[in-house]
Amino acid sequence: MIWVIGLAALSLGLLPFVGMFVDSRGSRISMLIGLALIGGPLTLLWVARTGPVSFLIITSGVVGSTMGTFIPVATAINHWFLDRRATAIALLLFGGEVLSWGVSRRPWPVDRWVLVGHGAVILVVVLPLAWLVRDRPESHGQFPDGSETARAEPVPDFSVREALGSRAFWLLTLASVCMAAVSGIMALAPASLVPDRASDAVQFAGFRNIQKVTMLAFLLVGGYLGDRIPIRYALCMFALLHLLSAVALVVGDSVGMLWLSAALLGMGAGGEAALSVAAVGAYFGRRRFATIIGIQMVIVWPLIAVMHPGAFWLNNFDASGFLPVDAAAALAGLAMVAYLVAGEPRLAPSQPNVLSEEN
Repeated sequence: MIWVIGLAALSLGLLPFVGMFVDSRGSRISMLIGLALIGGPLTLLWVARTGPVSFLIITSGVVGSTMGTFIPVATAINHWFLDRRATAIALLLFGGEVLSWGVSRRPWPVDRWVLVGHGAVILVVVLPLAWLVRDRPESHGQFPDGSETARAEPVPDFSVREALGSRAFWLLTLASVCMAAVSGIMALAPASLVPDRASDAVQFAGFRNIQKVTMLAFLLVGGYLGDRIPIRYALCMFALLHLLSAVALVVGDSVGMLWLSAALLGMGAGGEAALSVAAVGAYFGRRRFATIIGIQMVIVWPLIAVMHPGAFWLNNFDASGFLPVDAAAALAGLAMVAYLVAGEPRLAPSQPNVLSEEN
């Protein structure tokens, strides 16, 4: 357990530094280093015979996954897409969710040689693909969204200091924490609110399956809407779906209402997942996107880690299940307010010909 906590803390602490590295050196270099740190040590497991060696391999994998996966890929997308940013990020998350869901549903044997095989695949297949990544379109005579010319109108381009000093950053971060807390609470509460206790296990499994399917579908819906309406309104709408999911559990007295709650929760979670990432690019631009989102993750993840035990406590404290669901509804409402108060994306104070206004 201490090792797990230590590795999680290591990954969390690296996020801002990985972000700074990606912003200064580019996504491709970070991905190449990260994937090499994952795949290379895995292929050495066939000679690992001691606990310390295995621990070093696992540590290398944690560092590699932090450097070579989400932050550099999302940053590259943020550089290449402006008008279609949300759709591109939604497709990225959709592919990752489908792949992880398919792998998790198959009982793969976990032994040394399977891990060695995974390492070999990363080195032989995934690493060469990472070499094809291009950091910025301007470096190759191109422009975002495939445009033939640069955009005439300016877009937000914040420094880290400007982003952390803006109201929008803290409101978006608050909303992300609230949404994660709602998902954690709602993952535990539903079965206790259904009168037919004889089939709780079946009902709970059905709840999770419906939630997962609708979440996958609304990843794409969220991306589509986020590129066509103001992103804060789209985020507010998906927070509202979280709230309605909690209301359906409280007022419902049938299995049908349980399924409706699951569908609403999946729809809200799917749409919010892509847009919460796209919002960082929409509000703060491309210059320091990786660093800003890395800092935001450092703030959000520990709060989520604290809130999940709180969700267990609420469910144990109130056997009826109503108190935790009421708390989830209140948090979803708070997130809606935060998204609305954040306002529209604005140019940074340091950008020319713009009055310095608080975001």
